[in-house]
Amino acid sequence: MSDNIDRKLYNAAWVGDKAVVSQLLEQSAYVDWRGEGGATALHRAASNGLTPVVTLLLDAGWSLEARDDFGRTPLYRATWHGHLETAKCLLLRGANIDTQDNDKWTLLNRASINGRTDLVRLLLQCGANTEIRDNKGKTAEDRADNYETRAVFTEFKKKEEHKIDKLLQKAIIEKDYDVAIILIFRASVDWRDEAGYSALHRAAIEGHTPVVTRLLDSDWSLEARTVYGDAPLTCAAGNGRL
Repeated sequence: MSDNIDRKLYNAAWVGDKAVVSQLLEQSAYVDWRGEGGATALHRAASNGLTPVVTLLLDAGWSLEARDDFGRTPLYRATWHGHLETAKCLLLRGANIDTQDNDKWTLLNRASINGRTDLVRLLLQCGANTEIRDNKGKTAEDRADNYETRAVFTEFKKKEEHKIDKLLQKAIIEKDYDVAIILIFRASVDWRDEAGYSALHRAAIEGHTPVVTRLLDSDWSLEARTVYGDAPLTCAAGNGRL
């Protein structure tokens, strides 16, 4: 009986039938049940860019880092098939941005060779490692085979903000809050810019409560001071964010 429920849920996730998925989740479906190619229901939903179903499965405990028979995670599949919003959803939940498949290909390699400039840009903004080489010894930039994709790599190489912590502050200042939340998973709580501002200072200045909350939950200090002696709360008050 259980195997029948799992197969039905797997098929419903594949076609994006959110109502059926919700119903079957209430019947104790097995989160690690595998179908063709070792894929879970989350792999299937991610492959087809079915973000509402992806969210349902994640909330029900499906694994972000489950690998199919080819070593591909749900995020890898979403990226490979060009689903920007689904990839962003998985990154926001903490999926590994530098995951590699059995051939050592990263998300960035796949997005690059597929000419998906939007995904390449997102992955670079979120701090993807550009130096990882696949089984042929090629980096993601080596795999870029059109002008637009190569231009994105060139643009990022010209900028100083390659370090995760600088990318985080840049995302907050530019109000790219989804990217900021993704970067928090990998940033250092102790890093400050030249004026002593931490990411928490910057988020307090911008008044973006979800980012402030995520930073506090990740142990950013409320007592950190800038070179001017300002704590995050002082920055919030000074910018009318109370």
